[in-house]
Amino acid sequence: SPCRSLPAPLAAMCHGVRANNLVNLRDQTGTMLRTGAVVAFFMCCGPVLTLTMRSTLQNGFPFPILLSGLGIATTGAVARLLAAIGALQIRPVSPSELPSGVVLLVAACTAGGHGLGNAAFF
Repeated sequence: SPCRSLPAPLAAMCHGVRANNLVNLRDQTGTMLRTGAVVAFFMCCGPVLTLTMRSTLQNGFPFPILLSGLGIATTGAVARLLAAIGALQIRPVSPSELPSGVVLLVAACTAGGHGLGNAAFF
């Protein structure tokens, strides 16, 4: 071990740093695995929901905007439920923390995604 060649006080500090690094590595690995699982889940849900919506619309459901609205409302309800049970933490962000135009960009991308998604079904 590289810590053995150091004087006793430094060796103790060296062992403590190495132990903390292992704990941090375990925490980071867990965080990375959870993030990867969420991303994989999201990547699977998107195509499944798209195919379900396409099938529903092709079978004669006449209200595509209502279907999109239900999807957005369900997403909001699930997020609130997860926050209420403590599985999700929501941190308020003040407008001064956001770079200029970020909200407009996110809104435009969301609207474009929903509009183009609905257009793909027809």
